[in-house]
Amino acid sequence: MQDFCNRRLIAVICISWLSMAVGLPGDTPSWAAPPSSGHALKALVTESGGSAIGPVQKNKMRREKKALSSKQSIKRQLSGTPNLTETIANLLSSRSTGGGTALTAKASDRLQAIHSLMDAHPTGKTMRMGFSANNRTLRFVKFDRSTKSKTRIKRALSDSRLTARQFLRSNSTLLGLSSPDDEMKIKRQWRDEAGFSHFRFQQTVKGIPVWGREAMVHLDHADEIYLFQGRYEPSPGSEDIDTTPAITGDEAVQAASDHLGKPFTLDAAPELMFHTAPDGGMALVYRFALTVDITERWIYFVDAATGSVRHRLTGIRNQMVSSSGRDLNNTIQTFNAWRENSTEYLVDPSMPLADPPYAPVPELKSKGNTYILTADNSDGENLFHVTRPLTASWDAAGVSAASSVRKVYEYYKNTHGRDGIDDKSLNYLIVIHFGQNEANAFWNGKFVVLGDGDNQVFSSLAGALDVIAHEIQHGVTEFTAGLIYENQSGALNEAYSDIFACMVDRDDWTVGEDVTLASPGYLRSLSNPAAGYSSLPAKMSEYRNLPNTEDGDWGGVHINMSIPSRAAYLMAEGLTAEGGGTSIGRGKTEKIFYRALTTYLQASSGFQDARVATVQAAEDLYGAGSAEVSAVKLAWDGVEIYESGGGGTPDNNDPTPTDPISGQDMMIYLYPDDHSHTPWNAGETYTLWCQTIPSPFTGYTDGQDRKLYDGKVSHTRPAVYTDELGTLVFFVDALNNLWAVAADDPSSARQITDTGEIYSFAISPDGNYFAYTTPSMDDKNIYVGDLTTESETAYRLEPFSNLPPGDGGTINTIYYADSLAFDYSSRQIVFDALNCLSTPDSPCTGSDGGYRYWSIGLLNLTDGTFDYPFPNQSPDFDIGYPKFATNNNYVVALDLIDNTDYATSGTIYSSVWTMNWKDQTSHEIVDSNSGTEDYPIWGTPSFWGDDDYITTQVATNVGGTAYRIPIDASWQGYPQNAERINDYDVAMPVMHRVGVRTLSGTLTSSTTSVNFTNVPTGQTATRDITLRNTGNRDIRITNIAISGPSSFSHNGINTLLPQKESMTIRIAFSPTSGSGSQSGTLSITSDADTPQLNIALNGTASAGWHTISGSVSFNGSPVCAMVLANGQYMFSCEQGANFGKYELTVPLDRNEEITIQAFVSGKAPFKAVTDTSDLDVDIAIQTASEDAKSPSVTTVTDTNASTEPGWKRITGTVEYNGSPVCAMVLANGQYMFSCKANEGVYDLAVPLNKNGEATLYVFAAGFQPYKRVFVP
Repeated sequence: MQDFCNRRLIAVICISWLSMAVGLPGDTPSWAAPPSSGHALKALVTESGGSAIGPVQKNKMRREKKALSSKQSIKRQLSGTPNLTETIANLLSSRSTGGGTALTAKASDRLQAIHSLMDAHPTGKTMRMGFSANNRTLRFVKFDRSTKSKTRIKRALSDSRLTARQFLRSNSTLLGLSSPDDEMKIKRQWRDEAGFSHFRFQQTVKGIPVWGREAMVHLDHADEIYLFQGRYEPSPGSEDIDTTPAITGDEAVQAASDHLGKPFTLDAAPELMFHTAPDGGMALVYRFALTVDITERWIYFVDAATGSVRHRLTGIRNQMVSSSGRDLNNTIQTFNAWRENSTEYLVDPSMPLADPPYAPVPELKSKGNTYILTADNSDGENLFHVTRPLTASWDAAGVSAASSVRKVYEYYKNTHGRDGIDDKSLNYLIVIHFGQNEANAFWNGKFVVLGDGDNQVFSSLAGALDVIAHEIQHGVTEFTAGLIYENQSGALNEAYSDIFACMVDRDDWTVGEDVTLASPGYLRSLSNPAAGYSSLPAKMSEYRNLPNTEDGDWGGVHINMSIPSRAAYLMAEGLTAEGGGTSIGRGKTEKIFYRALTTYLQASSGFQDARVATVQAAEDLYGAGSAEVSAVKLAWDGVEIYESGGGGTPDNNDPTPTDPISGQDMMIYLYPDDHSHTPWNAGETYTLWCQTIPSPFTGYTDGQDRKLYDGKVSHTRPAVYTDELGTLVFFVDALNNLWAVAADDPSSARQITDTGEIYSFAISPDGNYFAYTTPSMDDKNIYVGDLTTESETAYRLEPFSNLPPGDGGTINTIYYADSLAFDYSSRQIVFDALNCLSTPDSPCTGSDGGYRYWSIGLLNLTDGTFDYPFPNQSPDFDIGYPKFATNNNYVVALDLIDNTDYATSGTIYSSVWTMNWKDQTSHEIVDSNSGTEDYPIWGTPSFWGDDDYITTQVATNVGGTAYRIPIDASWQGYPQNAERINDYDVAMPVMHRVGVRTLSGTLTSSTTSVNFTNVPTGQTATRDITLRNTGNRDIRITNIAISGPSSFSHNGINTLLPQKESMTIRIAFSPTSGSGSQSGTLSITSDADTPQLNIALNGTASAGWHTISGSVSFNGSPVCAMVLANGQYMFSCEQGANFGKYELTVPLDRNEEITIQAFVSGKAPFKAVTDTSDLDVDIAIQTASEDAKSPSVTTVTDTNASTEPGWKRITGTVEYNGSPVCAMVLANGQYMFSCKANEGVYDLAVPLNKNGEATLYVFAAGFQPYKRVFVP
C-alpha cells in the first residue's frame, strides 16, 4: 500500500472515530429468519454424516487453497501423522517461542512415563531429572545409587549395552523418541577403571546423523543405570521423511564457495546429516570443512534442499587475540630429533606413538609423530620443516615448542592415561613463526599455530608452556565432548583449555605469564578474572550476553569462559584461600574435570551441564557425600552456577493475567444474506449483527439482536473497541473497504476507505493501534498504524527459519496473513498466514504449486519481531483464526483442521483448541464440525469477558450457529455443558466485553542514580537497584545495557517482569586504572508505558589511600591531640610551628569513606570528637603517593600496684630505640598521655573486662600503626 493511502487511512480513522463515538441509541431490529436446528451440542459432536458434494475447497473462504486430493498422485512425503489424538499434542505442545520439533507425548503420558521409570528403577523413587527448556526433551535423569555395598558384576560390555538399550526402549515416551533403536546409534562405548560402563549414542533420523545431538547412558560397577544425559531432539513424528537431497555434495560446496568468496581447500567430502537450528527446526544438510589458510577454517552446513547456507562455524579455536615479543626463555632443553644425512629435523618420532616409523619426515600423515613446522612468517599457505645443519644451532622458538609439547604429552599420558590428542596417537602438528608480528595462537582443527608476537604486548607464543597446553586441549576437547564453539558450550570449550593449561603449567593460576610483556604480566587469571589483560567475569552475575557472530566472539566464548575456569580454581585452591570452604587440590580437581569431559559432557553442554557433569564425576571417583563432592558444589556456587540457576531476574517471571473489566458481554457476528449459512461456502454474502448478552445468560431472545449494517460484508472477523464514549465496530465490506458503526446506533455506519485495499482489520483494546492486511496475494505485510503518532509501519512476514520434519527437500514460503487479533495489552498481534512448502517436484509457484497450509504467528510490536509456535507443522494440518484470551496474553483459542486422512478417506477433522504458552498445555474444546467431515469448518473461537467461556461457530448438516463452551482455570473445555447462544445462523462470532480497561505498565527504579565514591583501582564496589512493575500488566524487558566506560557493569538479564513483581539488578563499578570521575547510564528498554528507564551511574576511582591534613584547636588555640582515621593515627603534639597540625595517610573503609576522630590530651576519659564548637578539626584530602611508615613501638608494663576492686593499675614506659617517646596509652576506655615532663611514662587505673583482662593500646606520637598489648 502506498504511503499516501497509509496516511489517509490513519487520518480517516481518527476523524471517523471522533464523529461516531457519541453512541446514540438505536432501534432494535425486527427481522425474521428460519431458526437453525436446535440440536444439543453433545448430539452434534457425536453426530456423523452428510453427503459428499464434490471435491472440497479446503480454504478459509478467501483466496483459493486446493485440497490435498489434487496431489494424490504424489506420494505423501509430508504426511505420516497417524491420527488426531496422537498428533494434536505434538502440534499444540510444541515450543511457544522459537518453535522446534513438536513433542511426541502428551503431558499426561509423560507424567505416567515418569512414574513408570520411578517404579522400575531398583533403588526406588529417589531420582532427579531435568528437561530442556528449548524442546522439553529429557536432559538428564540421575538415580541415587544404593548406599548398600554392591557386588561388582563381571559382564561383557555388550551385555551392559543391552541394558542401556533397554532403558531407551522402556522410556521412549518420556524421552520423546518413537523408535530409540532406530534413532539412537551407538557411537562409543567403554568401561572405565572404576568398572563403570558408558554408552554414547548418536541421534539419527532415517539413519542420517543429527549434528551435535547425542545421548548417554551410564551404568555403575553393579551394572545398574545411575545416570542418563541427553542433548537431542524429539522424534520428528513422520514415517515418510525424505532423506534424499535435492542437490549434490559438489553443489553444496559450490554454494559455500560463493558464500565464502575466497580460495579454499576442501578438507573431506561433504557428509549428509540433519542440522537443528537454535529454535529447534531440523533440516537435511551437507556438512563439510573449508580451509582458506592456516588462520581460517570454516565448517559449513548447506541446506540439501535449497543450496542455501544454513549455518557455519569457525574451525579456528582462537586462544590469544593479542600478543607481543620475540624473546624466548633461553633455556637449554633436551629433545628427540630426526636426522637424515647432514640435516636434523625437529620431528619427534617417539611421541605420541613410542614405536616410530622408519621415515616420518617425508609423510606427515604417518601416525604417532610430533612435527614442529614453520610458516616462515607467512600466512601459512606453505609450511616447512624446522631443520638445521649439524653444525648450526636450532631455532629457539622450535625448541621451546618441542619442549612444551613433550611436557603436555607426558602430562596427559601420566595423569590421565591419554595417548595423544585423540587418544589414538594422532600426530602433534605445531606451526611456529606464523605471520608478521602475529600476536595470536590458535587451534585450527589440525594444527597448533603460534605467532611470534608483536614485541609490545606479547613475546613469541612458542615460549609459553601454558599457551601450547591450552591449544592442545582444544584438540582433546574436540575428540571427547566435542563442545560446539559458540555460546556457553564454546565458552566451556575455552574454559577447559585454560583449566588444563594451568594443570600442565601448575606453578600458578595464570595463562600466558611467560610471554606477556604488558601489564599485568599475564593474559588471564583463573583466580581473579578481572585482573587479567582484559577484565573478565568471575561469576554469572557478570555474564555477558553477546551475539553469536564473529564480532560477538561467537557468543562470548573468550569472555564468559572465565566463569567455569574460576570454578576450577575454587575447587582446587580458592575455597580454602578465600574462606569459602575446603578445596581439594589440583590433583583431584584435574581428575574430576577430565572425567566430566570424557564421560559426561556433550556437544551442546552449557555451564549448568558442566556442574552436573563434575558433580557426577566427583561422586564416581570419591563417593556421594564425600568432601570432594561438597567442594565441587561449593565451587560452582561460588561462581553463581547453582543447581537451580538464578541471577539478575525476578523470582517469578511467569506471565500473569490482568483483572477482568466490569461490563456486559456482546457478540458481533455475520449473518447470511439468504438466511441459510453454509460454513464451507466461500460464495456467501453477509450482513453485520450485534447481540447483547445479559448476565446471567438464560437463553436467547430476539430482543438481544440488532442489525448494525444491511450492506454486504466480507467474510472476515469484525473488530470491536470500547472507550468512554461508547462501542465501535469495524468491519470490511464486500469491496474490501473499511467501515465503522456504533454498536448502539446502526444509522451511524460510515465508510472509512474507498480504495478496496483492506482485507482484514483489527483494533487494539487501548485504541492506540490498528492493523490490517490487503487483498493482494503478493502482499506479505501486516500494516500497523499508530494513532498516537499518526504513523504506519509495514511488518513483512518473516518465513519459518526451519522446516517441518520429514521434508528434507522443502522450502517454506509465507504468502500472506489473514485474521488479526491484538492481546489485552495492545502490544502483540496474533495472526494466521498461508504457508507453502516446496519440494523439488512441486515448487511453490503459480496458483497450485507446493503444499499449502495455514499456520499462526505472533508479531511483537515492542521490537517488531515475529514468532511462530508451530515451525515444524505438517502441511496436513491447518491452524487458524487465533484469538487471545480477554485478560492475558499467554492463552489463545484457535482452530485446528486435520487433513491427515483426506487423501485416503476424504475425511477432514475440525476442532477448536486452547493453547497455554505459559505452561505448555493445550486442550481440545469442541469438535466444530458435527454435521459433516467432508469439509473444513473454522469455528473462529473467541473468549468472553471473564475468560470463563469460549464462543465458537459449530457446523451442522443444515447450517452453522454459535455455542458457548465453559472453560475452567486450566483452560479445559466442557462441551457437554455447551449452550447455544443464538437461535439463528452465525458466522465469524466475536465476543466483546463492553467496558473500558485502564492499563498501566509502570516500571520504577529504587533510585534514579547510583554513585560510587573513591573506589580503589583494581577493586569492585557494588550497589543494588530494584526494578518494580507497579502497573497492572506484565512488562517485557528487552534490553539492559550500560552506555559509558567498561568499568560499569550489571547482572540484569532480559526477562518478563510480571505486574507487582520486582527484580534486583546489581551494578558494579570496577575501575581498572587511574583515578578521577567516570559516568555512564544504565538503560532498561521494555514495553512499559515509558519504554526506556535511565539510571545515572557515577563513579570516582582512587588509588585506594588518601592523605588527610589539617589542624586541631580548642577554643581557638592549637592543642595536642591524637588524630585517628580508619586505623591510622598521628599526634599533633610537635612543639613549634607544627603544633596542633597533622598529616595522615589512610585507606578507605568498605563504604569508601574516612572516619576521623580527635582524642584531646589532658582529659580523662578521652572524648572522641569529629567536629564541634569546642574542637575544630580541619581536614584536607589528597591522593597519597605512598603508604606512611610503620615503625615498631616497645612497651613496658607493671601491674603489681593495688587499686579498688574490679580495677587494675597499669604503669610502664613507652620507648622507641631505647628512648622515651610521647604516646597515648588507652586501656579499657581509660587513657593518658606520656608527653609532658615524664615523657614515655604512664600510670593508669582501668576497669577489667568480664574476663578480668585489660587491653592496652599504645599510640606512639609520630609513628603508626598503634601497638596493642594484652594485660592479664
